[in-house]
Amino acid sequence: MDEPWETTTGLTREEFEKFTRYCQADNPIDNSNRAKMLGVDAEGVQIAPGATLRQPERITIGKNTFIGLFTYLNGEVTVGERVLIGPHCCLSANNHIFFPERKHFGGGRQAPIVIEDGVWLSAGVQVTAGVTVRRGTLVCANATVTHDTPEFAIIAGIPAGQIGHIDLETGEYIWDDKA
Repeated sequence: MDEPWETTTGLTREEFEKFTRYCQADNPIDNSNRAKMLGVDAEGVQIAPGATLRQPERITIGKNTFIGLFTYLNGEVTVGERVLIGPHCCLSANNHIFFPERKHFGGGRQAPIVIEDGVWLSAGVQVTAGVTVRRGTLVCANATVTHDTPEFAIIAGIPAGQIGHIDLETGEYIWDDKA
């Protein structure tokens, strides 16, 4: 590498290369280290590369929880224990509001998000301000959750609704019969 080195970060080329490699490392050891570096003290938490904790002082994450690649948590968000949050999810406890007198959006409304223990938010899930996802719920890929869910439910769609539940004895998914 003989070309001149230039960056606005203030890092040397070697530091920049190490940082770039680290930011792509998705494995349990680096994900645990990343959680600690982001200020998450709970045991067993893993945070994958690209995840953003905006306003981290307002975010609580429980033990043995995984936060997926490029997931975004913003505002007063509480995540329980043993939660799986897939890649590209968005949990934003802040929401813009429309000002009729000005005919545009701005400002905002804040309402806490709670993800209870044992939940799985699969890839691309959006959870809006003020929502509680109850214990043991599976939220299917790309769903937008705008209302509280029941426990051990299977939720899907935009806006999300219940399409089944989890059998507590067997762990099987029981799909609602719409026929």
